Amino acid sequence: MQRSKVLADIERAISLRLKWFSEGVDDVCHHSHRLFDRSGDGCADLVIDRYGDYIRVEYYDPNLAGMNSDICQLISHRVNPQGIVSILRQKKGRIKVIHDTVHEVEVQIRERNRRVNVRLGDAGAGGVGIFFDQRLTRDRIEYLAPGQKVLNLFAHAGATGVAAICGGAAHIDHVDAARKTATWAAHNYALNGGDPKAHRFIIDDAFKFLKRLIRQERRYDIIFCDPPVFSRGASQARGDNMQASTQLLTLAEACAQLLSPGGFLCFACNSRRLNHTSLFDTVEHAFHKYQIQFDIVKMPLGRDFMSQNDEQIVSTKGIWLTRR
Repeated sequence: MQRSKVLADIERAISLRLKWFSEGVDDVCHHSHRLFDRSGDGCADLVIDRYGDYIRVEYYDPNLAGMNSDICQLISHRVNPQGIVSILRQKKGRIKVIHDTVHEVEVQIRERNRRVNVRLGDAGAGGVGIFFDQRLTRDRIEYLAPGQKVLNLFAHAGATGVAAICGGAAHIDHVDAARKTATWAAHNYALNGGDPKAHRFIIDDAFKFLKRLIRQERRYDIIFCDPPVFSRGASQARGDNMQASTQLLTLAEACAQLLSPGGFLCFACNSRRLNHTSLFDTVEHAFHKYQIQFDIVKMPLGRDFMSQNDEQIVSTKGIWLTRR
């Protein structure tokens, strides 16, 4: 791996993003976006994300992580962030923080008009609190949200719920097995003018909770389902891969039973082992089982995701479905 090539690729990627902003491109958020997207920008083992005034660098190769000092120096020169966090991705979803000049536990960022507190250096957070590959989905949910009932599964820090709050949703059920995410999400709701007491924060295994909802014959106008690859819920042993077809089919069938006529579903999975064709087949099979008619399209990504057409590299695969 040539140091000069990696640095040149990063330089080129940053210059491209700055060009987009000068041209007023609207599918990339100026404040929060992907600065470098793996193979699409020239290096399959590197991701660089911008969170407002802060940068997070993710390495998928320890040899590349050995260049962190040079990479951070280049980023500082071009972007002038207030702080940089660098992590090394390890097996089974674990991460190792190798550099951190962001001293706050949480920092607030903006995405469009939405505000979210994120945790850039928390190795145990399971993610920073927002995933940029779902940005256009959040835009869509905000547009559809007025007066709607929303089910946010595997909801983490509630970024999708924030979009629904900003759009005027009537009620949100936030479901996540990790207790600390409920407080985190409630705070994010309040940041955007939402009253956390008007919504439910369910600390439970999503599979068990879905069974209860189906027995209660509940219905939702918007459902967001993006399970983690490495689930720690009661229905899976620690480290089991959530892309297993039976588990995804169970989720898809539950969503089919809970989605109201005219409702919107985003169904996604963050796994490089999964391709869009198998995800489409899983969701279509679930809705056909209950004789539900629908329209389905591939979930779009912003243009900052330069690797989105590379099935071997892009992690999140997703669909947008509208029930007829």
